[in-house]
Amino acid sequence: MNKRYHLACDLGSKSIKAAVGCYDPSRNTVKILDAAYANSSGIEKGLIVDPEAASGTVIDLVYQLGLSKSDLGRISFNLSGAGLLSQNLTGELRFPQPAQVTYGILDRLDKVIADSAPIAGKSVMFVTNKKYFIDGEFVFEPLGERCMRFQGENFLVYSDDRQKNALTRLVDLLGLKTIDIFPEGMLSAESCIKQAERDLGAVLADVGYEKTDIAVFADGNIQLCYVLPVGIRDIVNTVSYIYEVPFEDALYIYENYSNLLMKGASEKKPLSSGPEGSGRWLDTGEYNRLLEDLCRQLAERIAEIVERHGYGEAVFSGYVISGGLAKIRGLAASLAPAVPHGFKVKTGRSYGFTGMDYITEDPRWYAVLGALKIMASDYAEEKIAEVTPAKKIIGFFSRLFPKKQSEI
Repeated sequence: MNKRYHLACDLGSKSIKAAVGCYDPSRNTVKILDAAYANSSGIEKGLIVDPEAASGTVIDLVYQLGLSKSDLGRISFNLSGAGLLSQNLTGELRFPQPAQVTYGILDRLDKVIADSAPIAGKSVMFVTNKKYFIDGEFVFEPLGERCMRFQGENFLVYSDDRQKNALTRLVDLLGLKTIDIFPEGMLSAESCIKQAERDLGAVLADVGYEKTDIAVFADGNIQLCYVLPVGIRDIVNTVSYIYEVPFEDALYIYENYSNLLMKGASEKKPLSSGPEGSGRWLDTGEYNRLLEDLCRQLAERIAEIVERHGYGEAVFSGYVISGGLAKIRGLAASLAPAVPHGFKVKTGRSYGFTGMDYITEDPRWYAVLGALKIMASDYAEEKIAEVTPAKKIIGFFSRLFPKKQSEI
């Protein structure tokens, strides 16, 4: 191993996933080298409630992958949970005489923007730049330019101080000096939404076990991150209540009989394999009609959030579903009526990856894949900068990966 290898961890409520990857220059993709997962401990609805338990699981996964800290260039964790808040803020620096823009000035501008609107009880956990202006004119690359007035617009993500403290404690327990933290919705989008779709506007909804991470893109940039505290567990709870079976049996039904293409079928399946279900049968068509209704209710809540924040008519590429819910066959077609303005719905498909197809094709791993793509892209950019005089590209979404389907 060497420093070009990166580790991405997804701290989920049901499972913690970890994967190792690197940039593959021969194919201009991210190569997935290994992956492992374990039952989650210490995480509830995306919040770290027990750093000691969570760190123990992460350490076990690292051992499973045959890694040590010295093997890795970067390590990342996802940011999610209740209390997550995002804002688009602007700020500016003025100079008494023309000054050249340097990395130090970029850092100063970021601090001015972050300090411009503090939120009590919350801390800035993630910042990415969206736009720069030199003396009132937009520029893509400000480094080296001279100006009297330097402006910028940043996208900031906040979390509750308790989440920040828990992450700090987790890093200490793992014996790490630094980590990368990315909002989960943005990570999933990085793995399955192309830049052309972001330019037209798109919504990513990553539906996990206990919550749904939402990311909204418009004009090519991230506009909103939001966490809805509803997930697959809530659907399973409803199934358990309606069919009067234990939660474990309802989960078995969800995992084995969910297929919205079969909602017109009349096939009978055992309602439970346990003694409580003896002699009881499940009508799979009836069940899938119920499941469709529950999924549409969730889609309507997602769409309502997008509309409420003013982006309802700006997502011309439509809605992309990832996470565990995206594994249900026929989901996209069933959810289309729940989305306003006639926008399309589809389940996400990852792009720009090689190796371990069972990982890269599983929407439950998209947050991990997105983190690996970001870190591998940054590594590739640094290597190019070492051998060419090219300037470092500024911006979260200026990636080296192909944007055309034919190039993937």
